[in-house]
Amino acid sequence: RAIREFIKTEQNNRLLPTFLTIDDFFKKSIQINNKNYIDEEQRLLYLKEAINVDNFEALGIAKDFSSFIHQSDYIFRFFQEISSEKVSIDEISSVDTYEFYEKHLSILKNIYKNYINILDENLAVDKINLADSYTINENYVKKYKNIDLYFEGYFTKVEFDIIKNISKHQNIIIHLNANEYNQKSLECFVGFDLEENYDYILDFNAKTIVEKKEYISSSKNIELCAFNTRVNQIAYIKKSITTMINDGLEPSNIALILPDETFASTLRLFDTEGYFNYAMGLDIYDSSLYKKTYAIYEYVKEQSSKNIENLKYL
Repeated sequence: RAIREFIKTEQNNRLLPTFLTIDDFFKKSIQINNKNYIDEEQRLLYLKEAINVDNFEALGIAKDFSSFIHQSDYIFRFFQEISSEKVSIDEISSVDTYEFYEKHLSILKNIYKNYINILDENLAVDKINLADSYTINENYVKKYKNIDLYFEGYFTKVEFDIIKNISKHQNIIIHLNANEYNQKSLECFVGFDLEENYDYILDFNAKTIVEKKEYISSSKNIELCAFNTRVNQIAYIKKSITTMINDGLEPSNIALILPDETFASTLRLFDTEGYFNYAMGLDIYDSSLYKKTYAIYEYVKEQSSKNIENLKYL
């Protein structure tokens, strides 16, 4: 979306530069030497092999394969978190807050060691051991005159290391906004004195500020409302959209952010005007096709009055 909006601002009749999401940029800017990325299935099998440690059951995760498939994500997320931030399990154990989990951390440490060894033995790479396995794809990064990076959100330490390594081969310009919410994220920009509420353009290689401009907030008109029930929110949402459109706002520029996406199914029931496109997709179980097909299936199994009436209703 950010790329699409940026292209709209380019009014000049000229060739556009190459645009990439940050994820694609990282993938193309590094290369794995003599190793292979593994897919999700292989990753799961390696972890299943790695959990053969003492007291694994203390983690509350079942060893049988069907249960493990659903619960393995907890382990993967933990391993990815510590590896992407370059934190060892020993460092976590040394913090008083985690003393209660010392036994769990010890088990996880053994699993982590096993998993890394299995990856190395099979010349395999995933996000957990990526930091020790990549080199910069010089041919790729050098084909551009320079790279402009629009920083939004947060860089892990591994990602920021990749940026620093790329800068050894190519000039990088970073665009960012410094605000009260991203101060932690900006700590990685050592050598730059960044103040809150400013937009910056940074020459990452020269460690200089190319441009500094005061940021004018566009969020002055904020209205806060509370409701007794969630359904009542829908009336407010629809009223707000109608008001915005009547005030001349382009409908495609209106976004409704749901903290809980399950609420989308309720919202859809009341969307008689067809206001919404659902960016997260729709659950097939809520679709008319599924409900009708399932009703026929239930009727074939049992021709009860309940199933007959359900067919008539649908």
